[in-house]
Amino acid sequence: MADHRTLSACASLIHLPIKRAFGRAACGRARRRLIETTGRTTGIARRVPVGNGLRGAHFWIVTEHGYGADYVKNIQRQPRMRVKVGHHWHHGTAHILRDDDPLARLHWLQRPVNDGLLLLVGTQQLTIRVDLDR
Repeated sequence: MADHRTLSACASLIHLPIKRAFGRAACGRARRRLIETTGRTTGIARRVPVGNGLRGAHFWIVTEHGYGADYVKNIQRQPRMRVKVGHHWHHGTAHILRDDDPLARLHWLQRPVNDGLLLLVGTQQLTIRVDLDR
């Protein structure tokens, strides 16, 4: 079984470039989804491409590496964040849902390509709900 370092490298070198390429080719830039957290040590904005988790007044994220993901560590330090869907940025507050079933959440979100890749390279899934400001 591969260790966390190997899977993280796989995600960085394979999964994210594939996700970015599919996002540009299949959906165009107008359908791009990004989350922006504040770096926990630098205070600099950090952006990460994610699957489309917008459902009503919430944006749902299922992580690939659970608490090991840098953006999760950033959210733990500062839960205020921004989400970009299409051309629009939305402000919100992230909540880590420790008791949520990430696999059931993936099924509910119905994003087969994104979620298949997430399950392929992911080591520990974790659900995050972002309550968007209205």
